[in-house]
Amino acid sequence: SGMAGAQTNSVSLKDGGGTIISSHTSITAAYAAITGTLTQPYTIELTSAYDGSTETYPIVFTSRPGASAANIITLRPAAGVTTMSIQTSASGNPVINLNDADYVVIDGRAGGTGTGMMTIRNTATTSSSNSLQLINGACFNVFRNLDIYNGTSVNTGRAVAISTSASNPTGNSDN
Repeated sequence: SGMAGAQTNSVSLKDGGGTIISSHTSITAAYAAITGTLTQPYTIELTSAYDGSTETYPIVFTSRPGASAANIITLRPAAGVTTMSIQTSASGNPVINLNDADYVVIDGRAGGTGTGMMTIRNTATTSSSNSLQLINGACFNVFRNLDIYNGTSVNTGRAVAISTSASNPTGNSDN
């Protein structure tokens, strides 16, 4: 006997040709499955079963060797998914953190086409409770077709926070 985990196989990791490499219960697990130097693009797709309940927050994208305009990592809803939300109450943390991550695309369109929107929302109200955060030299990233909301008020958090970069002199540029 066994116990089925929430969101089993709700996140697919695909190679540059669109073939599924592996299935996961979270974005964090799918991103961790991309190992070694990037030699092709990857896509992390969220199925309609994805609800974020097994996610580790913040969802952190970090620097990957080989990342380039040709070797990007895309996060998006799978084709046919009409509503997608990545939402939590991450008190004092962002929902998604690009920490020195380059060439990441977060695309709210199902299957990467059309005009659909994906929601990213942090409902926490404490300081630094950002929804999407770029830090430490996150460069050349693209964000499209997203509704980004934040529950904070009076300068305590941001929907999109672009920080300074002590570790990377290029800052968080070209996004």
